[in-house]
Amino acid sequence: MRLSISCLLLFISSYSFSQMTLKNLTCNEVKDSVYLASDTMYIDQTKDTTISPGFQWMGYTDLSYLPLGIAYNDSSLIRLSGGTVTGGLFSPYPYPFPIPVDIEYLQSSIPPNTVINAFIDVASGFCNVPITFIINPSSVSVKEVKDPEIEARLFPNPLMSSSTIELSNEMGSSYKVIIYDNVGKVVYRSGSLSTKKHILNRSIFKSSGVYFIRIESDNRKPKQFKLLVN
Repeated sequence: MRLSISCLLLFISSYSFSQMTLKNLTCNEVKDSVYLASDTMYIDQTKDTTISPGFQWMGYTDLSYLPLGIAYNDSSLIRLSGGTVTGGLFSPYPYPFPIPVDIEYLQSSIPPNTVINAFIDVASGFCNVPITFIINPSSVSVKEVKDPEIEARLFPNPLMSSSTIELSNEMGSSYKVIIYDNVGKVVYRSGSLSTKKHILNRSIFKSSGVYFIRIESDNRKPKQFKLLVN
């Protein structure tokens, strides 16, 4: 039986989640705006009673908040409870937003490297983003699947005529750069890049203001910057 965990709505108690709508977006468009700090989380039964998946939302909603929960199919091993809602009156939320989740173990000894396939429930069933929980991971399995974060810096910030993204020498793979404006709209998307430095010219940005720079690679966790354009 599929279990769905409702989220808490902060400060807007008079609204139900059904009254929150996403501005003319499809589920696929929502997924393009949704990022998890990691799509795999490791749970140690002997230590962990809570987990906090990090969630980033680069889109926008009519009410400028986004309820989040967790849904999953297998209830024989663990029970998850909790959820949250993105706070404030403005989106996007480019930095990882924690989703506090309590864990109850339904078996006293769960086998190592047990996989629970679940998903983040966005806006009370509007869309789902996959996430995997690995219970009691062995040190070998964690080493094999856990990717390091992209190491990079952005300078100068604020941008006047141009800014430079400089990556570390240890990347070992191509990357791409995506730039969002302050309402979550993509204003620039690079192709596949392999150079250590990538120049962002002022002409990319249609107006001054705050922009969010996201660097993605297949074998590393994304890196994100907030850039002020004068």
